[in-house]
Order: sequence, then C-alpha cells, then structure tokens
Amino acid sequence: MALDRTSGFDMLVQISESELNSQLETAFLAGGIFPPAISVPISSGGVTGTAALNFDTPVADLDRPRPRMGLTIPFDGSQLEITAPLPLTVSPLGGDITIVDSIVMRTEGSTQIASMDFTAGAPDVSVTFDSDSASRLAPLLSAAGLTINQAQNMMAGIVLNQLQNDIQRLDLTPPIPVTDDSDATTVFDIDVTTINDTSTLDSDCITFGIRMASDSGGNINGVNASMIPAGSGSLVMMSNFWLLAKVMRPRLARQMGIPVDNFDTPLRLNRSVPAPGGDGTLTNLEARVEGNRIAVSGRATDSGTGWSAVSNFSFYIDIGFSGGSITITATEPNVDTDVDLAWWVWLVSLGLGGLFGGIVGVIVAAIVLAIVEAVAEGIANGLVSDCLSGSLGGLPSVPLGPIGSGLTLTDIVLDDLELRSSIVRAPAVPIKNKGQHKDIRAFAVDLDTGEITNDIRFGTDLVWRPEQGLSVSGGSGLSITGTSYGAVTPVQVSHMPLTSTVIPPGAVPVSFPSPFWFMSHDAVVFGVRTSEGRLAKVKAWRSLTEGGALHLE
Repeated sequence: MALDRTSGFDMLVQISESELNSQLETAFLAGGIFPPAISVPISSGGVTGTAALNFDTPVADLDRPRPRMGLTIPFDGSQLEITAPLPLTVSPLGGDITIVDSIVMRTEGSTQIASMDFTAGAPDVSVTFDSDSASRLAPLLSAAGLTINQAQNMMAGIVLNQLQNDIQRLDLTPPIPVTDDSDATTVFDIDVTTINDTSTLDSDCITFGIRMASDSGGNINGVNASMIPAGSGSLVMMSNFWLLAKVMRPRLARQMGIPVDNFDTPLRLNRSVPAPGGDGTLTNLEARVEGNRIAVSGRATDSGTGWSAVSNFSFYIDIGFSGGSITITATEPNVDTDVDLAWWVWLVSLGLGGLFGGIVGVIVAAIVLAIVEAVAEGIANGLVSDCLSGSLGGLPSVPLGPIGSGLTLTDIVLDDLELRSSIVRAPAVPIKNKGQHKDIRAFAVDLDTGEITNDIRFGTDLVWRPEQGLSVSGGSGLSITGTSYGAVTPVQVSHMPLTSTVIPPGAVPVSFPSPFWFMSHDAVVFGVRTSEGRLAKVKAWRSLTEGGALHLE
C-alpha cells in the first residue's frame, strides 16, 4: 500500500500561494475581501484630522512561521487632511500596509470558516510610506516634532484599531458545513496550517487537514511540505485507509449483501461467503492501492455433480476523467481457473472444462461489477463530481480559497488518491450589462447600460462607422488582446493599458458565422474601460453572409 502522506487525516487539501493571490486579486476587483478605501480619524501629538487611504490589490505571502500569513496592501492616491493645529492637506500619499496574523478555523453554527481573526489577539501591523510621500510629510512632521518612523507607527496603530473594531476578520473560505454523523463522506472537522517552503522552489501553500468522523486522526503539524504538482494550483489527497476501509468497505458489503464485519480493514474478506450473482463461493478477496490504481485479487469456487472449479482472479480499478466527469473502470480480469472433472464426466462429454470455467467466469464478472459499483458509489457519486465549487460531490464544501471558487479535476494519481487540480473561478465580478448587437449601418453603444443609438450621446463608449472602424468616446479606452473571448477574465482586462482609441476597419475580421459548415470563424477581441470606469470585454467581426454587418458581443 502507498505511504500515508495525509498525516493521519482522511483528506488533505493544499492551495498554492500563487493561486491564493490570484483569487485575492479577483475578489478585490469584485469589491470583496478588503475595502477599496478607508477613512480614519487621526488624533495624536496635538494633530487632528482624517487619513483617506485608497488601496490597491492585496498580496498574500506565506514566508512566515506557521500558521501565520502576511497580507501586504499597497495604497496610493491617498491624502492626509489636517484640521488642527492648522488646516492642511498633504497628498498624494502612497506606501504599503502589512498585516501578519494566524490563519485559524473559526466555528460559526454548524460551519467552519478559515479566517484571519483580528479580534483573537492583535495582529502585527506595519505602515511604510514611499520616499515621495515621506518627503511631502517631512515639513509637517518636523513642525509637529515627529519623525517618519513615529508617523508610520502612529498610522499602524490607527490601522490596527480599524482592523479590530470595524473589519474584525478576513474570511479565506466560504462557510463549510460540518457534522458528527456516521456518513464517511461528510466533514466532521477541519484543521489548517501554512507551509513556508524555504527551498529554491518556494512552493508555499495553505494546507487543510480534514476529518470525516469523530474517531479520525490527523496531526496538521505533521504536514511539512507542499505536494502540489508543478503547474497545478491545488491538490486534494484522500488517505488509502479511509478510502478502502471507510468508503469502499461498507458499500461493497452492502452490494454483496453481507455484514460489513465479514471484511477486515482496510478491505480484506475474512471468511467464505456466497459469491455475488447467486452462484459459487467467494473464499478470498482483498483490495489495496498499488501505484495509482486500486488492485483487487481473490478466489472463487463452484462445484456440481462430478465437477469442481477453483478460480484465482485479479484486476485493477482505474479512476480517470472523460468529458469533465470522473470515471470508474475495471481492467479485464486475469483469471486462472482449475477444473476437476470425475472420470465418468470425461467419458460422457470431453471438453466440459471450458463450460465449467465459464461458470466461474460469470462469478468473477459479478464480483468485478459489485466492486466497481461500490467504488463508483463511494467516490464518483459520493465524493467527487466534475467541479468542486460549493462541495466535493456529496462532500460538503472543501476549503478552496477566498472567493469560494471551484476545483476542476484535471488528473488523478491514486497514491493516497491524489487529485491534481486546477482552479476554475466563477465570474465573481458583478456583471453590469451584457448583450449582442449587429448592424450594417453606423451605430453607437453605451457599454454600461447596453443602449444602442444612431449618434454619439452622453455615456457612449464605442462608435462603429464602417468607413472608419471602431472608436471610443467619452474618455473610454481600449486594448486588443490575442486571448479568445471566452478566456478573457476581468483581472486580465484590469491589467491591460486600455489607452488605444481606434480599431481600424481593416483590423475587424470579415468572417463566416460560427459555426458555419467547415469554415473558420475569426473576430477581434478587446478590453474597454467605459466612460463610467467599468471594465468590459468585447468581441467584434463582420459577417460575410450579411453584407459585412458588424456583430458586437
């Protein structure tokens, strides 16, 4: 059996630092995780006023002692408005706020949430102004008898007060249902820690140890390394013992109609039982993990008047993916059958050994079917679906990151049932408007409202003139991307310069509709910042079958 790499837990989930930051960026863009700006009162050293801070995307780092995480929040375009002793405004100000706190599992009702809880002990907070801001603040600080370090410490105290009294906590997962029941596929309890990989690979990650029952073990401090494969953002690993003894064993007993104690743990038959299908006897049966497969071996017997047959068999169960869904398949059994016939049976009809061997083959086929159905019920139906968004199939919410996004399984390595996964995000950024329009004539569109007009009006973002191409209006900007329309994300658009103003008519492809027989379809895809400051992705092409009419999506 493969080594237990889950540190005694039934399941282990790891999320890489890079994936965590990718999700943080998406969540921040959507207005979640952390406020985009705060305004806090200042009263220290005879100076009163207000600090207005505008934040950029937070960046998490796990280069800390476990289970602590650092969160650096850049700020720029901010200001300090002093009301006493003299009215004065200092701007623009920029720099970084760094918050370091432990990640804990917080219980809320019948759920658990991974959080940075700022009320459970004070987090470490530091504020650093950039050099330009320090220069702007220097005359004010000198007049007040303060150094830049004192000013930074004062701001850190203000931020700490804001964290503990207003923000209070930063939730890294959605609420995860937990329950104490007899179902081996429901979560009982979750532990969390961080991995700070000091090697050159720097494979830092957050690790969740999951128990499926009150009698399950696990030592979260026993997990000391990231096991996420290169190129993946996450990993879900199931322990061999839990998979065989807790998931497959009771289901296989039920499929065969025998008591579960007829099997020793993890999964080995301890007595002779009637074979599935109603014929013969099953004398041996054992399942174990070998490499990335479940290996099954056993022995079945059957007999009749004048004959008996013993069959040793073995086969493998492979777990894979097809069309985005998990598949459970068995290899063709390797069957070695020994048939004994009485002398008088040989005299009656020679060659009956094949017939009786076939009977035993039917028994083996029934055994294979029973085991495959047990695995499918326990894994495919009960544990894993094609997308782990709110839940892992029948398994309630597995910790997946700050916006509760999902894991799409791309590969399985059955060595403690390691599910190598990539992250697929739901479109968590709110969509203001979407739609399609086609016209052979000139038109204008307000991307914020979806309004189509014949002329440019207040709020117009894009203008189409067949002889001049596509142009922006009202302070909007655009950037063409080589990424397909469906693959463009809001985060990608936010990283585009969005400074261009025109797409010439020659840059708008003339194409057949999609799909159109065997003809290819082409379009120009671009990002836009609208006149109201929103982000949009747009696809445009001209139809060969509709006189060059522009299609805009």
